[in-house]
Amino acid sequence: IKRMINWRSITLTAALVFVCAVEAHIVFTCPPPVSSDLKTPPCGAGSMSYTGSITTFAPGENTIVFNEYINHDGAPMRVSLALGDQSFEYMLYDHIPHWDNPDTKDYKFQVTLPDINCQDCALQIVNPMTDKLSGSSCTYYANGTGTCFSVYHTCARIKITGKQDPLQWAAQYQSTGYRAPAGWSYTGTQYVYNKGERAAWSAAGYLTGQNAKAVGPCASVANNGKSSAVSIAQMSRNGLLISMAIFAILALIVL
Repeated sequence: IKRMINWRSITLTAALVFVCAVEAHIVFTCPPPVSSDLKTPPCGAGSMSYTGSITTFAPGENTIVFNEYINHDGAPMRVSLALGDQSFEYMLYDHIPHWDNPDTKDYKFQVTLPDINCQDCALQIVNPMTDKLSGSSCTYYANGTGTCFSVYHTCARIKITGKQDPLQWAAQYQSTGYRAPAGWSYTGTQYVYNKGERAAWSAAGYLTGQNAKAVGPCASVANNGKSSAVSIAQMSRNGLLISMAIFAILALIVL
């Protein structure tokens, strides 16, 4: 029986199981994500899917919640907005510092949404894995190209109940380009991400320097501290443990 077992096939099978188990690293909790796939831009599974639930936000400060269940020390993030299309060219926050905590964790991040009337917009979080770099930095642009070779994406549909026409706001944004929000101290070259972009986050998940009170439609999720993303994370971890157990058993059989 031992001679009939192909070690290469066993290794490949176990590797495939392992990849499936750890597919995602960071994902929206609230608003809910459009996909659990995260690797292919702009939203993890290729094109942005304007289907599924949509969360209504007022303009101004709002809390969004996202879960990280595989830690990558010093790997920064950014938050961008799309106006009902596939283009996340409207960056709201760049160089969001990482929370270097090895445990599964919920980030509660405050975003200021523009005063626009957008019936079907989308938010995107991009997370380049700078901890994997051989050098000190890499690039990752709005169109999903650049030198960052490992990047995670998560998107969510939102409605913003503001006043201004989105196209007018977009024209104003494009005339000036991205500008760091007032009071935002985590700056760097746009689209260039470095190793070691980290800062202190509270035990409750709020970034130092931001409001530590949940605001907007995601407040209840932020305050409860549990979410569907945590369930997804737990399933991913369980899948990883199962795949490791299968690999160990098959290795013992061969040996």
